[in-house]
This record gives sequence, structure tokens and C-alpha cells, in this order.
Amino acid sequence: MLGLVDFAGELPRDLRKLVQAARRGRLQLKVETTALQGFGDETDKLHQQLAGVRNQVVVALLPSIMDLVKSAQTWIAANRQLVTDALIGAGRVLLGVVKGLAVALKIAAEVMAFFGRHATFLKILLIALAGVSAILATAVTIAFPRSPLVTAQLAWDLQQLSGGRFQLGLGTQVRSHVERRYGARWDGAPGPRMREYVACLKAMFDAFDEGAAARPSFEGEHYRFTRLQPFFNPGPIANPRIPIYIAAGGPQVAKYAGRAGDGFICTSGKGEELYKDKLIPAMREGAEAEGRAAGAGGCG
Repeated sequence: MLGLVDFAGELPRDLRKLVQAARRGRLQLKVETTALQGFGDETDKLHQQLAGVRNQVVVALLPSIMDLVKSAQTWIAANRQLVTDALIGAGRVLLGVVKGLAVALKIAAEVMAFFGRHATFLKILLIALAGVSAILATAVTIAFPRSPLVTAQLAWDLQQLSGGRFQLGLGTQVRSHVERRYGARWDGAPGPRMREYVACLKAMFDAFDEGAAARPSFEGEHYRFTRLQPFFNPGPIANPRIPIYIAAGGPQVAKYAGRAGDGFICTSGKGEELYKDKLIPAMREGAEAEGRAAGAGGCG
């Protein structure tokens, strides 16, 4: 439909009267474009001009379009095998994506790991309150910028609210991130400090589970936990055993993850040699030293 009001200045006198009447509300005027042919020579000329322009555009573009089609046909004919291989490869990639999505959806129904630019604990809280039955894990929580007690309280409450389905994934990050992104101090080698951080967390979990009777006595080089009045103690919960997964980007922490962690989280985006030759062997070495069975996959 075409509203004539928009073209009032270009129309014959009789049509302008109709348009003016429509503007005053006495006539609602909308007609099909084909109906304009009955309104005189001016509209006929307009149609002819439009048709001429359209034809000129088509005529001007047609050779280029035909040349492009012929060039494409020639190239495909000369590279038939390449095109075939590309189509087969694309099909395989698409099939792999579909299979990967299917596996991811199956895993997502069992484990949901959270990380990224937003507060992971808050996201896990919302999912837990929504009643999702999956395992809820951080992958990972950066340990050193956080007080062990802050981490312990969050983990304890999420474990209770999720019905015992929370897993705490801990990582050290690297010095530049800890100091420049988190605004925290980097004190000494990450391996010994991570070991002490986890030991302090476990002492706090034990104190929470003991309730008012707790008498904490953890003292280390980096962390100290020797006071927890009953007023600040969250108290026992139904599932006090919180799995702690250790993330590692180097063999020292990977070895500790195998020795003391409930699971091992690999760093990502590095060369294959780092995983095959350093991280996984170190994790397995730590597990074997403690008489533990390392997972076949090693990562995750």
C-alpha cells in the first residue's frame, strides 16, 4: 500500500484535493500502487520512468552477474576435488560440533563449573536456590586475594544451600594478575602458600563442624587461624565434607593436587607438551606418593 500524503507536492491538482481532504480527516486515502495508473498522464510517466530505471539497473548488472557465475563455475570445475574435500571436512566439523554439544549437555546435567568476569559464588547461589540437581563447582576461585575464612564461609554456606553438591576449585593465578588485577600481595612461591591455604581451609571446616566447642589452633607461615567465637561460627551442616579441586599451571602445584586434592584442574590454552610431559605426570607422581589412584584422564 502507498500513502499519497507523502507525495502531495508531486501530484496533479485533482489528487492534491483528495490528499488535502484526507489530511482534514474527511477521507482516508490509501491505494495499491497499480491503481495509480488510472490517475492521469503524470502517474503513467512516473511508472514508465521507474520501470526504465529498473530495467537499466538490471541490464547494467546482468553481465557482471553472469561473469561472476561463470567464474565460479570454472573455478569449481578446476578444483572439484578441493571443493569436495572442503565439503567433507566441513561436514565432519559440523558433526564434531554436534557430538560435542551432546556431550556438553550430558555433562552439564551432572556438573556445572563456573568461572569468568562475574562473581562465581553468586551464580552458584542462584543455581542452588533454583533447585538444579547438578554438581556446582568453581573453576576456579583465585585463592591468594581472598582471606581463607571468607572462602571457607562461602563454601560452607553453598554446600548447605546446594544440599551437599558444591565443589571448591582453587587456583593460584600468576603474580601479575594477583598484584595488578586483584590488588593483592604476592608472598613467596605459590606452591607452599597454596598448600598452607588449603590446610587452613580444612582447619576452618573442621571448626565449623565442631560448632561452639571448636578451639582452632592453625598457625603457618602465611596464614593463622586461632580464634573463632561461637557467635561467628556458622555451625555444623548435613554435608561437611567439601571437595577441594586444585588448579595448576606448573608441576609443583600439580604434584600437590595429586597428593592432597580431591581433584585436579589443568590450566588451559598452553602447548600440549605442558600437559603431557609436566602437569599430568607431576599430578600422578603426587597421587602415587600418597597411595592414591590418579584419574586416567588427569585433567578436570
